[in-house]
Amino acid sequence: MGLNQAEIYRLWAGSEANSLTDDLRQALLALKKQTFLTLAADLQPIPGSITLLRRAQAYGWYTAIASRALRMRLHRTLDIIQMPALFDVILGNEDVLDRITDRKVHARAAHLFGIDPHDCVVIEDSASGIKDALACGIGRVIGFTSSLNTSTLEQAGAHEVVAHLDDVQLEKVML
Repeated sequence: MGLNQAEIYRLWAGSEANSLTDDLRQALLALKKQTFLTLAADLQPIPGSITLLRRAQAYGWYTAIASRALRMRLHRTLDIIQMPALFDVILGNEDVLDRITDRKVHARAAHLFGIDPHDCVVIEDSASGIKDALACGIGRVIGFTSSLNTSTLEQAGAHEVVAHLDDVQLEKVML
């Protein structure tokens, strides 16, 4: 979770990652995609995610996904897991990745909504995502322990860490 392609290649090939040919890199990415699609048939929305999204919108919050995955993959994944269309905007790699810094720009959604990033909440399950959100000036960054432990997310800078999305506290937006 939260790895860029160079990190994924290092995970797969170790010290030999730099010697992978372009053809082998493409073959590995194709295999990764096929494996994901095969396994995705059993995926379900993260417990509490639908309730949290509905609660956020009832309280007047905008909701968005900002991911390193390509936007079309995000749409396909949401369709595969039968996640209702609850997001106001879905931003993929091509929308939020800063090609110079390789950081995910969480504030992109805030700017689309005309909101100060400091007034936003980001829920992240990766250390790199937490660091990216903080670098964008997001005011409240919540670590979610779906893939990493509490101490790792806290060390990355999360303002708080939750094990369940039901534990996320939101206030009503004052209009």
